[in-house]
Amino acid sequence: TAKSSMIDKVDQRSDKTKPTYQLSFRDVETGLPVTARAIIKESRMFDAMYNGSDLFFSLDRTPKFFLRIDAIGYFPLDTNLRVSNLEDTNHEIFLERVAPGKQMSLEGIEFLPETADFEAGAQKKLKRIRDFLALNADLKIELQGHVHHMGENNFWSKRLSRLRAKAVADYLINAGIEDSRIEYNGYGNTEMVFPEPENDAQMQANRRVEIHIK
Repeated sequence: TAKSSMIDKVDQRSDKTKPTYQLSFRDVETGLPVTARAIIKESRMFDAMYNGSDLFFSLDRTPKFFLRIDAIGYFPLDTNLRVSNLEDTNHEIFLERVAPGKQMSLEGIEFLPETADFEAGAQKKLKRIRDFLALNADLKIELQGHVHHMGENNFWSKRLSRLRAKAVADYLINAGIEDSRIEYNGYGNTEMVFPEPENDAQMQANRRVEIHIK
């Protein structure tokens, strides 16, 4: 079939008498195989970088690990996985194709209240976005800044949200992404994730920047 002919197999099984663990990367809309660069960390069994659509490993225990996936034309994906049982297992990972009008929330890039200063830990995610744009060199984006602010969408809200988007843009440009590929704008409090937040985490979720594909 066309689907099977597109599979880019990487077989790392050292003992085929043991249960097989399979990682499959698929397009979320078509279900077709996607060749991706996958980095596995923290497994103590198969930590490495692989390039393929289907990875096969021998299981002699039940690992948990961190998986980082990049593929040209797709949004990046980071996830934690766990193998529950010593039996044949297939984890399908679905990747979303990049297209004009689609958006990606920059989870992990958070701001101190009432500032455009990044919270500790944002650098790791910022670098991830830089790598995504470097891999997809034709993409142009708009960085959309948002704030947590109850009430009217005033001048302060609009200014702060724009400064937050600019902070991300400045990082990307300083990291080597051409400025002609990046626009940034502030939307104030007009698109809060939680219009009536119930805790600090929901307030923090309102203080964000999103990528909009042009």
